[in-house]
Amino acid sequence: ETQLTTAKANQTRCITQVRNAIERGFGRLKQWKFADSVFNTEYVPIIGAIMKILCAVDNVYFSNLVRDSDDALATAKVIISNLQLENEVISLEADTIGWRKANTSDISSIIPLYDDNDIKKFS
Repeated sequence: ETQLTTAKANQTRCITQVRNAIERGFGRLKQWKFADSVFNTEYVPIIGAIMKILCAVDNVYFSNLVRDSDDALATAKVIISNLQLENEVISLEADTIGWRKANTSDISSIIPLYDDNDIKKFS
């Protein structure tokens, strides 16, 4: 169940990345007067053709919604590799003996040390 929960969370992050570009695309299409509100029913037979034209014009004359770059590729690879990660935190059991005041030496053994590269990898 732990691995399933982590996989689901990582899938959600992956879907969010894709949805971001799609939603920005919809937003850009809505900037056209024709597509900014409810369509008149007389356009139903040709709505597909009209939207293809608007998308083609957008593709030719406007900037890309997603920029190709080494950083974007690296981020995508990290997201894909994280889809199979197991959540190690869930497997740690809490001390159920009772409450007591903690100090930094108590938690230093359970919190791993991360450097800048680790933080970039996970964020």
